[in-house]
Parts: sequence; C-alpha cells; structure tokens
Amino acid sequence: MVELWKVAFGIAGIAAISTFVLYSLYKDWLNAPAFSTLTKAQRFSLMKMFLVLTFLFALAGLGLSAYENHKTSQASIEELKNIMQSRMEYGIQQFEQAEKDYDSNPIKKQNIKTIRNNYIKSMKGILKALENKRLNVFHDKLNQLNRQLYSKSFFELMPDIEPTLIADNPREKCEECT
Repeated sequence: MVELWKVAFGIAGIAAISTFVLYSLYKDWLNAPAFSTLTKAQRFSLMKMFLVLTFLFALAGLGLSAYENHKTSQASIEELKNIMQSRMEYGIQQFEQAEKDYDSNPIKKQNIKTIRNNYIKSMKGILKALENKRLNVFHDKLNQLNRQLYSKSFFELMPDIEPTLIADNPREKCEECT
C-alpha cells in the first residue's frame, strides 16, 4: 500500500510541477481553445489550484518519507538491541570461562570478576540507552566500554578473549548515526 501511495504522489507531484513549469515558461498556453471559455479570474484560480496541489503533494511526500524513515529507524534500533544483547551474553560466557581458568589464582579470579561486573553494568547502561532511543548516550557508553576492554590490564588478564565480539561498535547497523 505504501508503494502505491509513493507512486501516486510521484505521478501527481510530477504532473503538478510540470503544469506549473509549463505555465511559467509558456504563459499563453491557457489561451488554448480548451480554456478559451474561462475568464481571467478562473484561469488565475486554476493556476492557484495547481500551485497549491503541487505543494500539498510535496508536503505529503515529505511526510510519507519521514514516516518511512521513522519505521526504519525503529527496526534498526531493535536490531541494535538484539546485537548488543547477544554480545552481552557472549561476553558473560567469556568472563565465566576465564574465571574457571583462574580457579587456582584467586587474585586474578577476583580481578576478572570485577571486570565482568563492570562489563555487565556498562552493557546494561548501553541497552537502556537503546531502549530510550538515546543514541548519543549509546555511542558514548559503547566507546567507554571499548576503551576499558582494550586496556593493557584487560589483555594481561584475558589474553584469549576477543573484545571485538564483546563490544564492537556496530555503526554499520546504526543508520541514524551515519
């Protein structure tokens, strides 16, 4: 149905603009035999009607475009939430595995547990920012988390983990941000 309206608006808009341009370029076209019975006031009213229709169709087209873009952005935010949720789950699994690997070293295990708790807190903040559609906060929190994950101390504790899979910035999925 939306495609039908897009085509209808396109055709009507092109027709209205063409008529207006035709009138602007060839002012005497209204003197054609088909319009010879119209008075000057009626001709002027006819041109006003074409002009108003042109702008109404342009506004309707803009409104439809804005509506479609809003629907698309809603879908991409949901997609981002799903991506970040799965990355959070993956990250938690990685941290739990690292904790098991360091059962014999309680200090490193405690450090990993602290990093994991900070990670979970950060990811929950990121997901909350997405739920509230606050994309600037989302990107700030994600960049902050990336800085933490790419720190030297993190790699010393967990050399086998891939931070990219945990909290990479999925900007290619975020159409509102580009």
